[in-house]
Amino acid sequence: MKRKRHIIIILIFLLIICVAFSLVRNRKSKPIRNVLLISIDTCRADHLSCYGYPEINTPHIDNLAREGILFENAYASVPLTLPSHTTMLTGLIPPYHGIHDNYDYRVEDRITTLAEVFKENGFVTGAAVSTYILDSQFNLDQGFDTYNDYFEQLTQEKDISERKGDETTLIAQEWIEEHKDKPFFFFLHYYDPHGKYEPPAPFDKKFPTNPYVGEIAFTDYCIGQVVKTLKDSGLYDSTMVIITSDHGEMLYEHEEPTHSYYIYQSAIKVPLIFKMPGMRKAKRIQSPAGLTDIVPTVCALLHMAAPQPQHGMDLSGVFDQKKPIGPSRDIYCESLIPTKYNANSLLGVVNDRWKYIQTTRPELYDILNDPREQTNLYQTDQNRARILQVRLKEMLDQSIRETSDSKYALDAEGIKRLESLGYVAGSGITEEFEFTQDKADPKDMLKYHNDSALIKELIAQKKYEQAYSLCAELVARVPTLFEGHESMGEIALGRHQYAAALAYLEKAIEINPHRHETYYKMGTAYLNLGQFDQAVNYFEKALEIGSEDYAVYNNLAMALIRLNDIDQAIDYLNKAVAVNPQRCFEAHCNLGRLYSKQAKLDLAITHWEHAISMNSEVPLVHHNLAEAYMQKHNLTKAVEHWKITIALQPGHADALNNLAWSMAAYPEEEFYNPKTAVQLARRALETVKGDPPHLLDTLAIAYAASGNFTEAIDTAKKAYNSAVSLKQDQLAREINSRLLGYQEGIPYQENP
Repeated sequence: MKRKRHIIIILIFLLIICVAFSLVRNRKSKPIRNVLLISIDTCRADHLSCYGYPEINTPHIDNLAREGILFENAYASVPLTLPSHTTMLTGLIPPYHGIHDNYDYRVEDRITTLAEVFKENGFVTGAAVSTYILDSQFNLDQGFDTYNDYFEQLTQEKDISERKGDETTLIAQEWIEEHKDKPFFFFLHYYDPHGKYEPPAPFDKKFPTNPYVGEIAFTDYCIGQVVKTLKDSGLYDSTMVIITSDHGEMLYEHEEPTHSYYIYQSAIKVPLIFKMPGMRKAKRIQSPAGLTDIVPTVCALLHMAAPQPQHGMDLSGVFDQKKPIGPSRDIYCESLIPTKYNANSLLGVVNDRWKYIQTTRPELYDILNDPREQTNLYQTDQNRARILQVRLKEMLDQSIRETSDSKYALDAEGIKRLESLGYVAGSGITEEFEFTQDKADPKDMLKYHNDSALIKELIAQKKYEQAYSLCAELVARVPTLFEGHESMGEIALGRHQYAAALAYLEKAIEINPHRHETYYKMGTAYLNLGQFDQAVNYFEKALEIGSEDYAVYNNLAMALIRLNDIDQAIDYLNKAVAVNPQRCFEAHCNLGRLYSKQAKLDLAITHWEHAISMNSEVPLVHHNLAEAYMQKHNLTKAVEHWKITIALQPGHADALNNLAWSMAAYPEEEFYNPKTAVQLARRALETVKGDPPHLLDTLAIAYAASGNFTEAIDTAKKAYNSAVSLKQDQLAREINSRLLGYQEGIPYQENP
């Protein structure tokens, strides 16, 4: 009996174990309903505390890592935002998808994104990106139902090319709340760790000596807010969260301040964490992985067919240790940026221990024992280098496409915005994948690259003296490259030295006659010198060799206006609006002005209203719009815009005068207010010198409307005498007619 009792107890115990095991197993295999892919731009893996950073700076990401799978050795294919995110969202390496730089490239329509796969499988798809580099014009928005790349109003005075993490977080939270009832894929991109490093409080105080880490900590906080939204919405346990980055940051290692140029570990080693639904126990995988692996892994986990071809591999097998990656796996990496300076490409392959870099002076590193890549072993281990070189060539032979339609000529405004983010436009990269050694080694051109970037930054900050000094040295050091000469021209333009600008820009064109941006700057110099025919010639040349460019169309129209070719100017302004409707504030303003001169008031009003929808804080536009509405006898709208004009520019004499006239001369209108009209008319007179007769006339009308005929008569007499002295005979007759009425106690009134 006792033995039977023991057997029962053992059976119950085994049953409990089985049930517990079943529950754990079921929890681990909980189905994935939603996917949240988070990319932290410019985030080195070793600067997250879960990857070994000595301070706890990323507690929210750490929590996800404690419940997920962390890849200790994950790599980007290229240290640049647009090409790397293209790899992240397609599973393809740059030689195949064709995107090698943030400039002059656009993702082809025939390239399939992860968002398109999700959309085809019935998911709702959304994205919020935080930099102009991922703007939808570059076509990475394929497959997204919503792709939020609009930061805030863009104006000529304030150019916003990135947004802070708290704004992006709010967009993500609202989107998740709105779509929580449907399976979704959401791509969330943070740009904060990208330079300049300016973390907000309290992260600036918490990391006072390392603002880069402060930016990462702030981004971690933002991610924590999004995770909280998932939990509050009941979605956390059904959502796969992926944390990664497009590339790292050199932080002056190997003398590179930021990223884009070299492909050393600090620039391409990135975090990669998968938080799986129901999983509560951490795993750390040492085998190499890449951003190429995200698409095939996600597709496998959700039982969706991955687009073909794929250059990554399905990592899901290592999640349950059924299919290890294997230590010999090779990951491709590249930088073609040095080719901008007539240097060789940097083409690399990295695995669990070795990194090989093909260039003029090849490099081989034992990254296991030399993670900072300080000792080049190429000369002492050429056999290993040769093996990796062969592997690299195989990878390129298998991925390079003979035809590509990814080239995209960015307009002058877009180039300016990218340069404001620290990138160097240069002459455009050369897509060279041959293993030649007859060009300059990139290591020898790094200082030129760094100085070029610094010069662009100084120009953007209008620090022309510093920029000139550095640029003159750059030109003296390497006079055969056009960048220095063009930058000298740009500096001269900024200093209004237009003749000098022409000389520098002509030299730049002599070296490289294929850049439409240089011709545009030449045209701008001629425009400012008043040589409008020459300006037209250069703007037309810029259009001939470049893409359709908003800035070129707009400035070409300005030159044509000065040549009195109004119809042609209107044609080009309309083209400017068509090619870049989000950046055409100035074009709308100019179209409004030209149509107004042609008495086409409806068209003028339409364009001024468009301009105001883009930037509502320019008083001249409101004033012009009010004038047009007044001519259309829409007094209510005219008064509305004159009020806005005065709110924006309290000393705008014409708006003060016109509003005073309206409030004093139209007793049937709801805005009729003679007392306020007197105040406005007095303010108008205070803003100008002398006694302009039209302003005195308005004040007299206001006095009469308020019943103060004594002041009305005295003021009207002053107005009459002033008009006579200025030989403004018609106005003098009108004032005299009104004066006769005041003398009889009759105020002046307009017919509505």
